[in-house]
Amino acid sequence: MKLGYNLTTRQNWTLTSWLVSSAIPAPGDFTLSLEAIQDSFQLVVSRRGEVYWTSGAWNNQGFPYLPSFRDSATTYQYNLNLESGTDGMFFQFEATKGSFPSLELFSDGAIAAGDGSIYTRYNKFCYGYGGDDGCVSSQLPECRKDGDKFEQKRGDFIDLSGTTTIYYDNASISLGDCMQKCWEHCSCVGFTTFNSNGTGCLISNGKRDFRVDESGNAVQRYVLVSQKSSKGKTWIWIVLSIVITMLICGLVCLVKTRIQKLQDEKRRKEEHIREMNAADRFNNTNLKEEDEREVQDLKIFSFGLILAATNNFSSDNKLGEGGFGPVYKGQFPDGREVAVKRLSRTSGQGLAEFKNELILITKVQHRNLVRVLGCCIHGDEKMLIYEYMPNKSLDFFLFGL
Repeated sequence: MKLGYNLTTRQNWTLTSWLVSSAIPAPGDFTLSLEAIQDSFQLVVSRRGEVYWTSGAWNNQGFPYLPSFRDSATTYQYNLNLESGTDGMFFQFEATKGSFPSLELFSDGAIAAGDGSIYTRYNKFCYGYGGDDGCVSSQLPECRKDGDKFEQKRGDFIDLSGTTTIYYDNASISLGDCMQKCWEHCSCVGFTTFNSNGTGCLISNGKRDFRVDESGNAVQRYVLVSQKSSKGKTWIWIVLSIVITMLICGLVCLVKTRIQKLQDEKRRKEEHIREMNAADRFNNTNLKEEDEREVQDLKIFSFGLILAATNNFSSDNKLGEGGFGPVYKGQFPDGREVAVKRLSRTSGQGLAEFKNELILITKVQHRNLVRVLGCCIHGDEKMLIYEYMPNKSLDFFLFGL
């Protein structure tokens, strides 16, 4: 077989498709020719003069988009030859196994190569969005997008609402023409030929579902398969991202809360240890012998006991406030009423000064004065615990009121 042209004789060897098949001897819309494109030679399928498909550049062995010339990935079924000169260029091939090689161009623009009994078809319909199969890019209709295509299925469309059927009873309309009409008609969802000889066109429009019939008796139709919208995928990714972000934020908050609780617990333990150490240091301070006798009857109360006794230093329990801090009324679990002098943190009084104050108050104990029961040390908190005297006698002795 030979394709090409002779510049001297102006003879051109091309292959034209049948309108339908050899049973109807009428030329179709597609032509296969050898063309020089960008310093390379390529086989070109044209549809009514417009480039529809290209084979890819000749590489001295074959064409990239004509894989059916091969027996396998590396072995060709045919001896391929391309000659070019001042008088023209030609492409021809012959079989390597004694079979009769041939190329056939179908009415839908597809090419088939074979040995007369087995053919391989490819480039079935080019839609205009290009690709790696040789189809040429072109302007898509507004209603079509990359990935939309027609698939052959046996069955029929189920009418839903507002559906119509358009038919063209024209013997000059081929399958390729019918495909083009449906592709450009935005409401078209499928098509098939109208006449029994493969001519004409029957287009299904509107909202329809296709029901496949595997019995073998149903009409074979070309059904539009629409690529899923990338917008839908985008929304899925957005929602998924939001959900994942919320889960991560929730997990971070949970971990942060847990860490905070652990830190608070650790801080409470450290304060408790400091409280115990402070009390221990107070009890083991180097006191004079007479001082030891004075403080031996004093007690060190826990901070928790003082909090419970004063109802967490409630304002309702507040008796008054002097220069060294407020005084609260409290009640121990055994019913004893006490007065708690809470020394101000801003007084600057350290542990040694507090000890000296306690010793001094103890030395001046008198039956007519309010009695000191003990103290409480909690971190920076320092408190003196007195017995409670009703009728404001405590106010008088503490504040001179």
